[in-house]
Amino acid sequence: MLVPRTEHIGSGPSWDCRVCANPWPCVVAKVQLSEQYGRWPTGLAVFLASCMYNAIEDVRAAGCRSPTDMFDRFLGWARQPAIDTSGGVLSITAGRSVTCATDPQTLVSAETFDRIARYFATKAEVTQTYAERATGQFLLFLKAHADAHRSPDFGMRLPTGESYRVVPTRPVDAVWHAALQISESYTAACERIAGAYVHHRPILTEAMGDGTAITYTVAALHATGFQVDMEFWAGEAESCCPPNPPQPGVAG
Repeated sequence: MLVPRTEHIGSGPSWDCRVCANPWPCVVAKVQLSEQYGRWPTGLAVFLASCMYNAIEDVRAAGCRSPTDMFDRFLGWARQPAIDTSGGVLSITAGRSVTCATDPQTLVSAETFDRIARYFATKAEVTQTYAERATGQFLLFLKAHADAHRSPDFGMRLPTGESYRVVPTRPVDAVWHAALQISESYTAACERIAGAYVHHRPILTEAMGDGTAITYTVAALHATGFQVDMEFWAGEAESCCPPNPPQPGVAG
């Protein structure tokens, strides 16, 4: 990875710039990083993502909830219009189009979303606000699954040889379990998002334990263009059942 060359770096636990004390990445850092990684945007994304996860861990270590704007702060700016420093003046140019992430609630009808969120709130005994956030991320998970399913070159392989791409974390899997219990609403969500029923098939692989699976998942989530609430994706991939239980119709 290209090592960033800038004095304007951030550090925990606040992740403010050590030079100008502004929230990092500050304006100067954005300009210098844009110049250094100009021919390697993927490298910039990897570097910024690593900083974001370190910041999330610092916040969690302090006993605080992870801010929901972490992605926008650390990575979102890199998808904004290019920064122009010609003439010694910092300005924004229209070098790239601005992209705004869409609320995943819009993936299904308002009625379907409300039914799943309300049922989950009651089932899990959580606030309606939390239930709506969690349900949105669950729908985003279904969207990422559907998109990845149509791209056979993305992801890994299950022991059965089937394509395996995205996995839920514990809070997202909790919504999945609740949604399965209200079959009409769950089926409606699956058909609207994936075009077919999405079966829940628990499995545990080495990639789920070493972080590889969740890395694929987060990439797939962001690729959808919908809002990713990293508070729901900062943990490990989750298998809700015993490792690799027998699957109906599949020989052991």
